[in-house]
Order: sequence, then C-alpha cells, then structure tokens
Amino acid sequence: MKVDYLDLYLIHFPISLKYVDPSVRPASWIHDPTVNKPRMELDLTVTYQQTWAAMEELVKEGLVKNIGVSNIGCDKL
Repeated sequence: MKVDYLDLYLIHFPISLKYVDPSVRPASWIHDPTVNKPRMELDLTVTYQQTWAAMEELVKEGLVKNIGVSNIGCDKL
C-alpha cells in the first residue's frame, strides 16, 4: 500500500483462511478457483487470539495505530 502505517486494522471475522499469494490469484479469497466447486479454505491452525496477538505486535512496532474486531459475538470476546 506504500504507507508508513495503518490508522485502523480489523479482524473482520473470527476465522482464518489459507493464504492465497496475490501473484498467483490476485484479489481472490478462493483458494483454488480451478476446482469444480471453488471455495474459501479455512486454516484451522491459526486462532483469532493468535491473530490478535500478532496485531498487537504491529501496534508496538508502530505499523498500526489502532486495532479492533467486527462480526465477533460477545461470547467470543
């Protein structure tokens, strides 16, 4: 994005998707669009708590000013 920092970085959903390299499939969350039924593929090895901890590190490094969540129920918070 060619910026020094982000003002706000959110966890949009409390799930983790398998990484899709943008050079392979730009602007797509579909893991493999060539299969019969393309879909997003979950990565069950990463919790949203781990994601939050990593985002806290980004704040400490000055790369992000504020972090937050959306679409997460009170019971998960």
